[in-house]
Amino acid sequence: MEVIKEIQHVSEQAFSLLGLRDFARIDSWLRPDGEILVSDINPISGMEQNSFLFISAAQLGMSHADILRLVVHTAARRVGIEEADRAPVEAGAPTTRQSVAVLFGGETAERQVSVLSGTNVWLKLLGSQRYLPLPYLLDPDGSVWQLSYSAALRHSVEEIVESCRDAQLLDDVRSKLASSILQRLGLSGDDLSSPVSPPVRLTMEEFLKQHDLVFIALHGGEGEDGTLQEVLDAHGVRYNGSDVAASRLCMDKYETGKVIAELASEGIYTARRICVPLFDALSRDSSELWQEIAAACGTSRVVVKPVDDGCSAGVVPLGRPEDLAEYLRLIDGGATRLQGGSFSLLTAGQIIELPTKRQTRLLFEEYIETDDIRVDDISRDASSAASLLWGRERDTGWVEVTVGVLGKKGSMTAMNPSVTIASSGVLSLEEKFMGGTGVNITPPPAPPLGRVRPEAVHLAKERIARVANALGMAGYGRIDAFMHRETGKVIVIEANSLPGLTPATVFYHQGLAEDPPLPPRDILEMIVDLADSPRT
Repeated sequence: MEVIKEIQHVSEQAFSLLGLRDFARIDSWLRPDGEILVSDINPISGMEQNSFLFISAAQLGMSHADILRLVVHTAARRVGIEEADRAPVEAGAPTTRQSVAVLFGGETAERQVSVLSGTNVWLKLLGSQRYLPLPYLLDPDGSVWQLSYSAALRHSVEEIVESCRDAQLLDDVRSKLASSILQRLGLSGDDLSSPVSPPVRLTMEEFLKQHDLVFIALHGGEGEDGTLQEVLDAHGVRYNGSDVAASRLCMDKYETGKVIAELASEGIYTARRICVPLFDALSRDSSELWQEIAAACGTSRVVVKPVDDGCSAGVVPLGRPEDLAEYLRLIDGGATRLQGGSFSLLTAGQIIELPTKRQTRLLFEEYIETDDIRVDDISRDASSAASLLWGRERDTGWVEVTVGVLGKKGSMTAMNPSVTIASSGVLSLEEKFMGGTGVNITPPPAPPLGRVRPEAVHLAKERIARVANALGMAGYGRIDAFMHRETGKVIVIEANSLPGLTPATVFYHQGLAEDPPLPPRDILEMIVDLADSPRT
């Protein structure tokens, strides 16, 4: 307690000494001897949904809107602007809104994406006039935590679980510190819309008894392979996304490919592939196995994928027998991630998460060469803008796209595709879901900026919708594919029955590119509406 007060004191001194105003973030080192060394002054704190500014404010009982309102009010008061009438923090009275439990977390390789997706869905739906979202975390041990606003704002499953388990021990200290801070800021009552409450631990059975509508924001594993869907069906609980059968099919990349192969006459294809049992792969000479895989795929480079895990876990391009041997060694040894420097087609700093559960089968697919596309964002003069460098090294006619699909089972429709540009071989989790990392262009650019024919985009959308319906998808989903920019033919990579809904996901970009535009909250409400409708 005393150490925390001293850190506050030093930070406030730095704030005043430098003449900072309204808000800031100050980073320091706490030495073993108790000395505090200020290391970094950030006059404008980061403002992503789980930034430290919002995490700290939530410990006082303040929502995102509360702290931003305080900052604006402080700045306005400083220059003599009167404060406008306060708008309600949430649209719609809780008693008139239908509760929907937003469940995220778990123990898969994509659990941190799940946290970003789940908290983003919850925060966006807080402004809904029809739905009242309630955040819940699936603990890796199988229990479920009912979260308050402050408990949900963390960066990882592990942080949330730790804060939940320590909540009772630390709440007395937090409460005393919060009381002092609020008093000094002159805040109370209407300034605090999200009171801090202790997390509540529930069994899955208790959780299911409390809710009849669940928004599944889990990625990979039991949240995406039909396991949770089967449990929800058994308890009469409605949920977003596809049913048990379609979820299982989409999770199994090999079986998905078999369904896609039946659509070749419609301009819809799957990459050449071979499925190898892990036990067989480990017992073979890697050079001999490599030759067999390369012959089956018809290419000197291949992409390896765990057959039944999430969309990104363990997906790695391989260019030589040594890559295969290293990949098998890591999978067999239970590694949780791999370093790109050990693989010929990855960059040294690239990290790829591996499946958290033991795999039994590996899928090897041909490596599809796509057009070389680069974004040139170097301004040469004040009037120049970013441009695309297209096809300088590779001009194959194929581009990689990701396409969101929406609708009822049997009548899914495709949104505008996004051209995805991977920095190295395959898209990483960060490039798919983290803002400021990957490059996505929505919709695919036509001449003169790009090279994609609008007619090809139209045909590709029809074909992607056909894929979604052939797989029995419902509600929403995302299909990754290679699209021919002239003909609109597609080579399907995979289908995701519960795509990520992080702030940076292309799903929202594509909604905004529709006519008329679908803002993110409207898309989420549509997804919940479809979850609440009868399944055919």
